[in-house]
Amino acid sequence: MDRPALAGAARGAQASGTPWLSFYSPEEIASLATDAGFLDVTCIPTNELAEQVIGDQSDGWRASSGEGILIART
Repeated sequence: MDRPALAGAARGAQASGTPWLSFYSPEEIASLATDAGFLDVTCIPTNELAEQVIGDQSDGWRASSGEGILIART
């Protein structure tokens, strides 16, 4: 759903000299981390992070779902 906005952000990043290297699904990035030898791999989607940080917004605002965090440990 957020892919068009992320594509625009990637173009803006590239125009300012910051390379945007990839778009991965949580499953793809977790698989790459596991294949690289990380033993403990967890993907945390943006909606879970936002819920922890901002809670339930009564005004309907929500965080973009396009970015998440990968935690990978050896």
